[in-house]
Amino acid sequence: MESQPESAPESAPETASATTLTVRFGDQGAPFTMHLYDNDTAAAIARHVGTADWRLPIYHYDDFENSEVMQYYDIPSRYEIPSNPESITSEKAGEVYYSEPNRIVLFYGDAQVSGEYTPVGYFDATEDFVRAVEENPVLEGWGNKIVQIAPGSDEPEKSQTSVITTEEQEENDMINLQIGEQNLTAKLADNTSAQAFAELLQEGPVTVQMSDYGNFEKVGPLPTSLPENNQQITTEPGDIILYQGNSMTVYYDVNTWNFTRLGKVQGVTQQQLKDILGEGDVEITFSV
Repeated sequence: MESQPESAPESAPETASATTLTVRFGDQGAPFTMHLYDNDTAAAIARHVGTADWRLPIYHYDDFENSEVMQYYDIPSRYEIPSNPESITSEKAGEVYYSEPNRIVLFYGDAQVSGEYTPVGYFDATEDFVRAVEENPVLEGWGNKIVQIAPGSDEPEKSQTSVITTEEQEENDMINLQIGEQNLTAKLADNTSAQAFAELLQEGPVTVQMSDYGNFEKVGPLPTSLPENNQQITTEPGDIILYQGNSMTVYYDVNTWNFTRLGKVQGVTQQQLKDILGEGDVEITFSV
């Protein structure tokens, strides 16, 4: 498992541009519509979200005047976002901007903040919207809130049957990781390896004794082998990887090799994950 150069950023696929995105503040938050401006930055964000919903940690500025009405979300570096910044000095509640490198900035109150931002879109700053942002709960056991960004309502309508099936599928795609007193969730990858792992967990929790390797992962033996779907992958913190069919790895840093991706830990920053995994050996129990 040798380290190789990091892969290039992922460009947005060329598809028709969406005009809205659906945003939820918190896992159980109500949906709000983000209206997108007609520019390359907003179009790239919409196309990326169209391939995989984003679930991002929320951070707050603390060194600007009016920073109490600003928050930002870091987009994974693998997504390539073009920008065309302009000088902004006055922001209205609900305005959304892109700030390099790979950061979405939301103003949920009127503000006087000078900066170089690319306009992305806006929310209708209703009382319900502002309340949803302000009352978004911190994830239990963490110091962060989360935001979920998905394709907007201008995407093709689905029948009620399709919606129910999708919701059931999303539930089936999630697993739990118990690390000491911390319980994390992870979304499984869409491949036969992850499916086989989920079927294994249906029989009961699997506990793996894991050791540190290379200062970028925890690795340990599985009780049985799983089918492989290897491809050249550059890992990100939180990636759950199958190695050689019978070893489980949880990454807290980057590495490039021929792996099978099983899933991705959700709602956790790299530093939070490193703190929970700790130094040296760790026991992780995977369950559904």
